[in-house]
Amino acid sequence: MFGMWRQAMQVKNKHRATTVYLLAMVQATVLSELQRASEAETLYRKALSGKAAALGGSHPATLQTVEQLAALLRHESRGAEADSLVAQYGGYEALPSARAALLSARAAAA
Repeated sequence: MFGMWRQAMQVKNKHRATTVYLLAMVQATVLSELQRASEAETLYRKALSGKAAALGGSHPATLQTVEQLAALLRHESRGAEADSLVAQYGGYEALPSARAALLSARAAAA
């Protein structure tokens, strides 16, 4: 699994790198559902770091990761940490518009 992180860091193509981060998001979601929050958090944070570096902090895919990580933190009774994370990326008001933009982009691509 950690081999994919090394691969993502070496990839110059943004689309290929973001695919690797998307796979990490899927893994993190599964781990979260399995009540393995610590492992899920690690993957969410790595995906967030990679997406922010590859796409920028205001990109809808990056903000989607912020939203998912914040939800995990809130579920773990770490609301202040979730709020701080979201504030770094433009606040809660940025998240719904990010989701709408991502869905719009996906619909246009289909």
